Amino acid sequence: MQNSNEFDNLLSALYVCAADGFSFADFVAKSCEYFKAEQASFVVINKETQKTICGWAHGYPKGLISMMIRSNLIHKDEGVKMALACNKPTVSTFCNFNPKHDIRHGVGVFTRTWLSATGIVDCAVATTINNEGNHVILIMNRHKSQGVYDESIKEPLYELLTHLQRIFSTASSTIELADRADSLTQYIEGRAMPSAMINTQGALITQNASFTELIKRYPADIKLTNGEIRFASIEQQAIFDATILDMLSDQHVIQSEERLLIECSGRLPLVARLSIAFGIQKKPSHVIVGLLDPNTQLDIDDDFVRRIIKATDAEARVVTLLSLGYTPAAAAQALDLKENTVRSYIKSVLAKNDYHRQLDLINDINRLAQLMV
Repeated sequence: MQNSNEFDNLLSALYVCAADGFSFADFVAKSCEYFKAEQASFVVINKETQKTICGWAHGYPKGLISMMIRSNLIHKDEGVKMALACNKPTVSTFCNFNPKHDIRHGVGVFTRTWLSATGIVDCAVATTINNEGNHVILIMNRHKSQGVYDESIKEPLYELLTHLQRIFSTASSTIELADRADSLTQYIEGRAMPSAMINTQGALITQNASFTELIKRYPADIKLTNGEIRFASIEQQAIFDATILDMLSDQHVIQSEERLLIECSGRLPLVARLSIAFGIQKKPSHVIVGLLDPNTQLDIDDDFVRRIIKATDAEARVVTLLSLGYTPAAAAQALDLKENTVRSYIKSVLAKNDYHRQLDLINDINRLAQLMV
């Protein structure tokens, strides 16, 4: 694939589109350019209701994709069918990265005629699912002059899917994508997870109500002064400021996400997850601060865990302790199990619930628990 500067520019375009009012036409055009595609379409579809929430296209005859969305013909598209069959982030191509495969083999007469007329030799499909169960789908058709896709597209597309999942997961029923959030400010305000957005100077741009309420629980530890986030500890403030500056210092780190522990008057420290919000003029400029308060999670029990993930009784007991801050070794001791047994339970739970990392699973459980407090 092309160099990292060009990929960073693509990510910047994605976040600028989100910030400018959830119109992703420019992002779709730049995706075509980066992945050397002739045409691209980008749609968000609710599989259960078969409703296409929104969509954009580049390189197709004018109005074709919008007509297909209005008439619901979009669901007959082979790429869309492939995407809707996926239940986790997936990157695939019609030719399966085989340069000798003929995309016209096995398709209907109309599709075969259209492929021959347009010179399309391959199609890449990238899809992820947001927190509301909607499929976020990017489809890119490649012309024969560029040849079929090879496996070099997989890494950047999977990276792109992580950002799309972040942008299109609002974690709240109060803000629907169909309503078109006017900006990321409205996006933050509508999130149920305690979140805020700050700029390069550390000044608070916006915060949602749940973020404000969380701050009020720890008046001695975190203060909002003159629109800035300020910690009682000078050392913690220095770490926070340095992290922000580091994330915004160079556009190469636009993919960055940091996790900080903030000491507070509660038994457990707050967990701050910092991520780039969007770029202006191809340079990162804002950071989203998401806060989790483990002290409100102490009522997590085995029943709660079994309700929200696939787990046996024994596995749920282990996950419950991990959610409360136990290490695998401490959980093994508390449950009178061998540490290897605990780790095998963890591995099983991750596999059954399509997680790659224990940290991601525990963070999601804590988020859900916090939303129910």
